[in-house]
Amino acid sequence: MYIGRMRYIVWIIVTTILGIAAPADADEFRIAVRAIKGNAEAMSRWQATADYLNQTISLHHFTLVPFENNSALNQSISNSDTQLSITNPASSVELKIRYGQQLLATLLNNRQGNGYAQFGSVIFTRADRTDISKIEDLKGKIFLGVDELGFGGWRIAWGELLKHGVEPYTDFKELRFAGGNQLAVVRSVLKREVDAGVVRTDVLEGMASAGEIKLSDIKVLGAKRVSKFPFLVSTDLYPEWYFSASKNISNELKAEIARALLAINRDDPAAKAGHYIGWINPVDATPVEELLKELKAGPYRVTNSGLLNEFIAQYAYRLMAIFAAILALGGAFFYVTKLNRRFTQAQTQLKAEIANRERAEHALSSLAQQSLEFTKEELFFKLCLTELAQLFGAKYAFIGLFADADKSRIKTYAIWSGEGFVDNFEYALAGTPCQDVLNLNLELIESGAAQKYPEDAMLRDMGIESYFGAPLISPGGAMMGLVSVFDTKPMYPAKDLRAVLKIFANRIAMEIQRKREEEALKGMAEQLSYQASHDVLTNLLNRREFEVRAKAAWISAKSQHKQHALCYLDLDRFKEVNDAYGHQVGDALLIQISSALSTVVRGSDTLARLGGDEFGVLLLDCPLDRAREIANKLLDTVKSFRFIHAGESLQVGVSIGVVAIGSDCLDMHALFRAADASCYKAKGLGRNRIHIHGEKSAAGGGEA
Repeated sequence: MYIGRMRYIVWIIVTTILGIAAPADADEFRIAVRAIKGNAEAMSRWQATADYLNQTISLHHFTLVPFENNSALNQSISNSDTQLSITNPASSVELKIRYGQQLLATLLNNRQGNGYAQFGSVIFTRADRTDISKIEDLKGKIFLGVDELGFGGWRIAWGELLKHGVEPYTDFKELRFAGGNQLAVVRSVLKREVDAGVVRTDVLEGMASAGEIKLSDIKVLGAKRVSKFPFLVSTDLYPEWYFSASKNISNELKAEIARALLAINRDDPAAKAGHYIGWINPVDATPVEELLKELKAGPYRVTNSGLLNEFIAQYAYRLMAIFAAILALGGAFFYVTKLNRRFTQAQTQLKAEIANRERAEHALSSLAQQSLEFTKEELFFKLCLTELAQLFGAKYAFIGLFADADKSRIKTYAIWSGEGFVDNFEYALAGTPCQDVLNLNLELIESGAAQKYPEDAMLRDMGIESYFGAPLISPGGAMMGLVSVFDTKPMYPAKDLRAVLKIFANRIAMEIQRKREEEALKGMAEQLSYQASHDVLTNLLNRREFEVRAKAAWISAKSQHKQHALCYLDLDRFKEVNDAYGHQVGDALLIQISSALSTVVRGSDTLARLGGDEFGVLLLDCPLDRAREIANKLLDTVKSFRFIHAGESLQVGVSIGVVAIGSDCLDMHALFRAADASCYKAKGLGRNRIHIHGEKSAAGGGEA
């Protein structure tokens, strides 16, 4: 989620630079869109639809926010960070059930020039597989799906497999997923890497029309014929993607958005960019809900059933005993009047026990509900502490985690202090009841806690009388810390409540472990994302990311008549330095010269290392005359650059090719060819100079 928000912020900065910010008096509504093929592709596909809404509904502003996974998209809707959504039917149904999203329109997908509001899945194998003729033959085989959370690439097929008596998670020899890549599934089946696979409808026909495969090499399993649906299919059809709105948006605005979407025709820029024909009134989502319910997926996913079973096992016998006691005491009341006084006393005690159980049931029910819902950062832990404090009638409650490797100190994670949460702090374990919690697995001090631990200054200063604590143990068995409740008065809770404390401790430990794993994965994802877009040596952007940004600039030049420029830099005499002094010296020179070039470009520009001794600079909102000035500064910077090695001053030069990016640019390949050719022209005219594409001469010496 963090990565998605950062990319969204970067996009907002870019649009501000390009001059397409929203009017100051407009109400902003954010549209969450599922970015199956990455954020850049999602922005390219759906931005025109957001622009269409901005033009059509002028009193409001609509901003596109891409999300690469469903959980991050759902979280944004839950937090009201986004109010509208464009996503697949399963995700749309989940948003509808969990958060009350209203379905406004269904996509008419453009497939082979026609519009389709439904799609399904194709289960297939190689045509020459004589051992696989029907879906039932897939038992004991290796099967490849697109993504385990995908709808057309797995869940629809999952439901069809169950209809044919195939339970994929037990009957397959191996179940694999291709990381969201539909084409990879087809290639793996045809290469015999797996026995069979599934993709959404129209993928096979698309690959065949592109010449990548022959349909004669494919055998469709459980093939169905559907009227007016020309694609190979093995399953029932389900609605296409939905455009949905939050329940907090007014009905008037929802109706206005729906009317605007329904008015889009196939020739509108929004439809062309989005690869669709238009939108229609929302198709009934009941089949999607029924499938998810059958699969126990999405909003019907069953979790933490062990917690409920533990609760039932813990209290069922006692509740039955209470019921029997009530019947026995009731009979005694009517038939033995002499026991009236004893009965009254027993009834009072029974009411207290029932109250304790009701409190325990409420606490455990709250814990179970939180476990079924999406966790909202520290809110989960704070709710646990307030529930425990209320359950035990305690003024204080806290969660503490080890603060050092030798587990001699504790740092509090959250502290409840009577009327609110207070700042966290760190303390030594030695001589405290917390130390015994970690040694004994459970510490129960009903009274005299400060006297029992005279070395614990905090207990003494606060006048603590009672202390109950339980350890936090990870699912893997590692000790993580503890959770405690304590008070300035004695506490005598029922024995049953002590088991509840342990249940809370187990659930808190699971959530802390999950949070740590999530943070570790987020760090890995950020590192991988950085490595994928940056040069390892100079930490500048690499060629791949540079080409992505150049393409975005080219699109804005074509569609919005913006003026940009691209500079292609090739260092002169660098090979001589590299050959004479070695690659380590050459690498050090590249690092320093990259830093020097970075001081010249503007904050809105992009400097990248394209490979070897070649660099690229993308100048946004930059007419050719201004690009010429910046190129001269780059030239002067390299000319004045000196690299000192072993007391010797080394110097290199640079040849620069400059090409304008305007609405008359043919394509991206032509753009890069022109920049490279201009650089080559500058090098051929004597090096250490600039050549502007389209001009007859090149200049050196810092002049153009």
